[in-house]
Amino acid sequence: MKYHSISRSALIAGLVAMMLTLSASLSAQESRSPEERRAQWEAMTPEDRAAAKERKRAEFEAMSPEERQTFREQRKAEWESMTPEQREKARDGMEHRRREAFNSMTPEEREAMRQRHRERLQSMSPEQRDQAKSRLRGHGDGQGQKGGSRNRKPRDTT
Repeated sequence: MKYHSISRSALIAGLVAMMLTLSASLSAQESRSPEERRAQWEAMTPEDRAAAKERKRAEFEAMSPEERQTFREQRKAEWESMTPEQREKARDGMEHRRREAFNSMTPEEREAMRQRHRERLQSMSPEQRDQAKSRLRGHGDGQGQKGGSRNRKPRDTT
């Protein structure tokens, strides 16, 4: 019987140590500059990037509504603390990465992405849909400036 209590204690101590290590690692990661995080991201393999995205998505989905709101407020504060030049650089970088990702997709992946987008819009209330469309057009400022389609050629409707 003593053997089980010793091994159980060792297991708990190991788990606590692992959690503390993981916590310290996450704290160190978040304290790095955006340039350092970007350099690490660029050094990752596509598989590692996909796993990291999925991990972050799962973390976000596991948050309570209050935690999500706090997260959004922190991101908004970070954005508002940027200079106009930093914001423009960030927008350009996001647009470039978005375009690269889209261009690297197969036609099937593009269609699947479009279908997910349609389904997401259909599941929204009309007010949520209008807000989402406004954010897409104007990066959340409601002014429709420099949206995601600013460099897109107009569609030929003839």
